[in-house]
Amino acid sequence: MREDIADFFVAALLGGAVGDALGGAGTDDTQQTLVVVESILDRGGIDPTDVARRLLEMWRHGKRDGYDPTFQQTMERLDAGVPHASAASVDLPSSGAMMRMGPVGLWHWQQGEEIRQDAMALCHVTHRDARAVAAAVAVAHVVGHLMTHRPMDVEEVIEVAEWSARPVDEATGEVIGQLRTLLEMPAPAACRALLEMPGEAPVTAAVALEAFLRTPGDFEATVRRALETGGGTSAAVAGALSGTYNGMLPGHLVDGLPEGERIQGLGEALYRKTVEGTALEA
Repeated sequence: MREDIADFFVAALLGGAVGDALGGAGTDDTQQTLVVVESILDRGGIDPTDVARRLLEMWRHGKRDGYDPTFQQTMERLDAGVPHASAASVDLPSSGAMMRMGPVGLWHWQQGEEIRQDAMALCHVTHRDARAVAAAVAVAHVVGHLMTHRPMDVEEVIEVAEWSARPVDEATGEVIGQLRTLLEMPAPAACRALLEMPGEAPVTAAVALEAFLRTPGDFEATVRRALETGGGTSAAVAGALSGTYNGMLPGHLVDGLPEGERIQGLGEALYRKTVEGTALEA
């Protein structure tokens, strides 16, 4: 096992948490991500039934306001006894599943063939609208790609995101494909163009990707641009992307982060879990 690779896992989770924290206190973006990590550690992979159970438990014992409307609707259905396979919303293109996709890309960092399948299964716990699913799948694939491609090629990252989104929802792939043009624009003009694009989830993914690809080596600049352009979930996703790629975060942003030690421990444990099988085979 290589501890330097574990640093990228930790930075991915911490990066998302920092973006979430900068976007506003009390959001559930980080909570949901950690629920997924804990489920993977316990179940040895993506288990939608287990994740649904854990999310419902989190919701029952947490706050009852400020949730993504789609997530709130799903939790209310689960709480009423609706099976998780039937509880998710089918027609709301919200971003509420996207921020918990990072662990899927990390889990499959050595071989990415199952990223799409697991990302869709995890998304379907709460979101079944094709736009929401396509955007989430794109984020998961990009995280997996960044783990093994340094230095990265910007065009390759866009291709990965667009290629993974289009089979799920063509329009979302089209939005992501426009990153090529957006990155050639001055930052203010690109921001205005992003805000004119259709669909909450596709735009959230595009904002996060644009912020990261515009400033790939500057975590703080990436997160702040995503926050100013798209808000807290965009910042959380952009932070996870930047953390995954850079493997290091500015200390002043991490110091005092709620549950920082827990997040670090989970990142290290997730990395160890991904190489257990490889170590046994060797």
